[in-house]
Amino acid sequence: RHRNYDGIFGMGPDSAVGNNFTAPFSLVLQHQHFANIFALDVGLDIGHAGGVLSIGGTDRRHYKGEIKWTPMMKRDCIWEYCVAALSLDLGGATIVKSLTEFGVTLIDSGTTQSLLPPGIMRKIQAHFQAHYCHLPLVCGPPGKTLFDDHCIEGDELPRGFPTFTWRFDNGVNVVVTPEVYFERWRGPPLRWCLGIAAREPELGNPNTTLGDTFMAAAYVVFDRHNSRMGFADPVRPARGAVLPGATQRAVPLPTQPRTRAHLGMVLGYSGAMLVVLTLMLSYRQAVAPAGEAPQGPPAGEVAPQYGAL
Repeated sequence: RHRNYDGIFGMGPDSAVGNNFTAPFSLVLQHQHFANIFALDVGLDIGHAGGVLSIGGTDRRHYKGEIKWTPMMKRDCIWEYCVAALSLDLGGATIVKSLTEFGVTLIDSGTTQSLLPPGIMRKIQAHFQAHYCHLPLVCGPPGKTLFDDHCIEGDELPRGFPTFTWRFDNGVNVVVTPEVYFERWRGPPLRWCLGIAAREPELGNPNTTLGDTFMAAAYVVFDRHNSRMGFADPVRPARGAVLPGATQRAVPLPTQPRTRAHLGMVLGYSGAMLVVLTLMLSYRQAVAPAGEAPQGPPAGEVAPQYGAL
């Protein structure tokens, strides 16, 4: 399965671009006095309107509770946004217990699926087929299961699929529910496809790439200044709601061949419907609930600028 890429906007470091080019986000930092931080909620409906991009800080309207921080790993990570994955639980059972099994783990919105080392993918498939064989397409003839790119058809995802819990350094846990790790393909008919796959050998480093089918579980903060990644519970408005104070512009999108690509850290979203991108490049205060300070840059720096994606 592959995605249509409507467009990309590089949020990665210059090292991920190559050929001595400056990454787009670096250009933004050069020409606008933003703090070196951005945050993403890619939304549950991947490829369609509903995600949020915050530049220069975090947007308190789009997450609840505290942001939990884990350090970025610099070793063997040319994309910068790498973290230490320590273990992985599936349905309450720990199936991966070693950092070395994950290798280098990249958080990457430019990859739709989550791509794992083949050994981990085999463990996931074995656990599913040992405990969830009663669910559609978990078991079946070779080449005819969820793990072979076959998809469940229906208006709703069948109940009973387990959750994943990713455990990172510094005690950070991210729970990924079936609504997140299944990709929803609009029909007719509507299809639910497993958004987790074995990493293709030619992709090379990193060994584990956690893409949109992981990131949709959280409001994800890329704090480049302090070399750390943050995760918080997302707050999502009703479908079709507009960010207060924002404007929208419809962008007609061409249909292109479906291609799977590992693009470093980019924003690449699919589909042929409305995509909204609004960046309000004016100085303004971050919105926060009464009695709470907005999360963002230190005093004297520019507050977050918001985009609805």
